[in-house]
Amino acid sequence: MEPVVRAGQNGLTQTDLARAQEAAMAELDAAFAAVADIRVAMNSLTPACRLPSVIVLQVLKLAQVVDPPRYEDRPYLGWLSLTQVSHLWRETALQCHALWSQVAVCLGQHWTGAFVTRSRTCPLHIRCNFKTTICPEGTQRLEHGETGGTEGWRLVEQAITHVIETASRRITTLDLEAPTSTLQFIIRLVEMHTSSLTSLTDLVIHPVIGHMTIQPSSDNFAATFNSLTRSSIPNTLPAALWTRLPSRLTSLTITSGGVDMDSRQARSYMFLLFLLLRRSTELVNLSLNFERLPSWNTISVPWNGRSVELRNLKTLSLSGDGKACLSIVRSLWDHRGLCKLDVAVTGANWESLCVDSILSATNLVSGPLHRDPFTSLSIAGSLSVDSSQLCLHARRAMPCRIGPESPPSAHPDLALRFTSRSLERDKYRNSLTKLMSSINITRVRSLYVSFPGLSVVDWSTIHWINLFHGAHAVQVLHIRGECSGLIHTLGISTGGDTPVANQQSDGGPEPVTDATRMVFPALRSLVFEDVDFNYVNARRVPAHQAFARVLSARAPLSGVPRELELRRCQLDQDSADWWESSVPARMRNWSAQSLRNNMRMITS
Repeated sequence: MEPVVRAGQNGLTQTDLARAQEAAMAELDAAFAAVADIRVAMNSLTPACRLPSVIVLQVLKLAQVVDPPRYEDRPYLGWLSLTQVSHLWRETALQCHALWSQVAVCLGQHWTGAFVTRSRTCPLHIRCNFKTTICPEGTQRLEHGETGGTEGWRLVEQAITHVIETASRRITTLDLEAPTSTLQFIIRLVEMHTSSLTSLTDLVIHPVIGHMTIQPSSDNFAATFNSLTRSSIPNTLPAALWTRLPSRLTSLTITSGGVDMDSRQARSYMFLLFLLLRRSTELVNLSLNFERLPSWNTISVPWNGRSVELRNLKTLSLSGDGKACLSIVRSLWDHRGLCKLDVAVTGANWESLCVDSILSATNLVSGPLHRDPFTSLSIAGSLSVDSSQLCLHARRAMPCRIGPESPPSAHPDLALRFTSRSLERDKYRNSLTKLMSSINITRVRSLYVSFPGLSVVDWSTIHWINLFHGAHAVQVLHIRGECSGLIHTLGISTGGDTPVANQQSDGGPEPVTDATRMVFPALRSLVFEDVDFNYVNARRVPAHQAFARVLSARAPLSGVPRELELRRCQLDQDSADWWESSVPARMRNWSAQSLRNNMRMITS
């Protein structure tokens, strides 16, 4: 500081210099104090070797999920490296026997032996997949069975052989995903030790997509798996397997291996599967993929004898051909116990999807005629000229409890999601009309609508009124994408003449003047997502102006929603200024400030 003081003496008084020195010393003392505080805080930290065993164990369990062992050109230990932090960490890991029950077969026979020994008497879970055994050739080639003789899969074969030969009675889970050669090796190994796998409850075999059928070496496969309760297997396994699975199964999943069957194989496969379902009266979860399988209609059983009584069934998932999925739904004796239904059907046209028949058979979103009807339904579809796809997801109760972090719009009673690819206008209209006619919408309280492509098919207000004329209970409406027609419908009266389904224009509909003639009269929450409020309809009215007119028309009838949410919407600055000056500010719980902030947010 001497040069600074000397320079300052030429232009500053002694008093100024003294004050400057005092300020500098004060800053220096504060810096020393801060460093001292940091040193004290660091010294007060507990070293890793002195942490409580409970905390160390929680860290190890979390690392087991986040960083599992795997093979990447060479073994990678993952969470096992943490056991070498200190003596405390190693002893804590060794004392928790359940920590070693997830056998890391990707590390080879040596580590597998350590897992078996350290787990003591705990049940063992064996899983191998393409995530933990990563080969240089890539998983895509492995899925098609072109490779599989790499060092990593050789270690997996040795490890599984060791654990089955030394601790087969403790194995409860076998989850197998591997190249064809490795999978064939493991299945034959399991086949040889079926009599000793007395604790096996979960058997999962992932399909090798587009490859040959996996054939056991004899007919004894699964002959003594009496302990098995959950199974997921591909349809590339032989059909004789169904006769050897136990009748006490609670969960059964059939996946598609992408292999076509001839008519004789298909009939035999479906018949044996049908017999398995007839005797599996304890099934709770059932998932069937009919991508390459026929329906019950191919089996030589009279129609009145094809019913399956599964009174404990809670979850049913069907995918593939529409007629095949429909045959399963119709064969179920009773649907009252179902809590979850997922149907993903495909077909060449709308008729082949059998949507109306499936909806009628399961009574989805139905009225009070059914004692315990489904309460929610999600429909997602892709309609095109040459093919169509439709997904139905039905629930008897909300997936999770609605709270501040989970708004009602997150889990609607009825969700309609569609995409259209070069589909002619009338066909799109007729398809959606048929779909909605199969659903009783009077019970729906929350509705999600996403119909891209409606501007192309010229969907008018009359069509919207036809679809949602009876939606008197809807309180939450979530609109995504092109929806200018639906916005206009909110302010139109449903009274007067009965709308015509194939009418091409609105024909001068009257504004709503009666609360009983509003669409969605009980609307309380409105959510817009990915909506272009700058869009100009055929009447040359921008969407944001049409919505403002709707609010003005519904306001005197207490039909204005209390909540408005805008997600990723588009509105230019001039339109936003018009919105702020034209939309009534005092609309229930809306405030002018929050509305302005909302609009500014979406214009940024």
